[in-house]
Amino acid sequence: MGDEFSWNINNIGVAGVDLANDPTAIWGLKLDTGAGARLDWFFTQGQWEIGDGQGFQSPLGVDSFDTLAPFEYTLSVGLNYDDTFIVRLGRHHYERTEVEGLLNRNGFQASANAANVAAPLGWPGGELLVQIEKDAWALRNLMFNVAYYYGGDSSHMGILEGLVSLAFTEEENAPTLTLSGFGTVRAEAPGAEFDVAADGTIYGQGGVAVFDYDLFSATAGVVHRRGDYEEPLNPTAVEERFAGTVGIGLEPSDFVFRGAYTFLSKAFTSDLDLEPPTGLNESHFELSAGYRPLDWMLISIGYRGIRGDGGDADQLFVGIQSALAGEVPFYLTSPKPAQAVD
Repeated sequence: MGDEFSWNINNIGVAGVDLANDPTAIWGLKLDTGAGARLDWFFTQGQWEIGDGQGFQSPLGVDSFDTLAPFEYTLSVGLNYDDTFIVRLGRHHYERTEVEGLLNRNGFQASANAANVAAPLGWPGGELLVQIEKDAWALRNLMFNVAYYYGGDSSHMGILEGLVSLAFTEEENAPTLTLSGFGTVRAEAPGAEFDVAADGTIYGQGGVAVFDYDLFSATAGVVHRRGDYEEPLNPTAVEERFAGTVGIGLEPSDFVFRGAYTFLSKAFTSDLDLEPPTGLNESHFELSAGYRPLDWMLISIGYRGIRGDGGDADQLFVGIQSALAGEVPFYLTSPKPAQAVD
């Protein structure tokens, strides 16, 4: 365990055309970058994110691509024991679970995570993470995470998360099955679809299964949330969302082919005692073909389609994803390596 600086630069860029009605140009760009330092067990880390774009928003409020992010930053400190036990305090994106990453792997749209429970970042927050990784055993990865933060809108958010990755044989390139799930509670949250005099509570759950073997991968997952809001005179407002996704991928050599389908639903009512919830449904499709000119870069062309109660859309796009990271060792708490003597 040594002392080191670390850094990462993640980008998503998209440009294309929306063919619905009059063809309209669409674009999006998001930069997510950060740096940190580690001294023996102690670490500090900062991250900032900014994005912008122009595109179609579906009737259920899903953006064309996962790039529309206002300026945001995180800053945290903590203890890291051998990359196995991590305790973190500060301002951090705890709601970004492993389920979200697995559902969106090599993808550009946000539909699969449209039912996530999220809150504006605030202070304070905390996280306890335990992770065990193996390279050549039946158990490849085991992770458990519990986190809390106080949101920027004065809500409170807690998360339980777990992941297990199992190999069918003990060979390094064996077929693997990865399972991940989470549960979320956000208390004192403002209503999303209506004005209520009092805050409510939003409950969220999600799970995903991913099978990987050689060039092929298959993914299936769901995300669900429900919010209940009570006004002083006791009418109950309800807002509920669901997203179910299936996808397949092929990665021969440096090429990446991906197809995904997501079914979305939303139901809401301002007074559950007087009227049943109003429901809306949508189907989202994404097909893409990509190439990796470098290990850390993916360039794709693709199609995104939306079919739903509130209108349809057909979009063609060119997108790029990049993820760079590195470490620079230095020595304060650990001795320098011994020099060879001729």
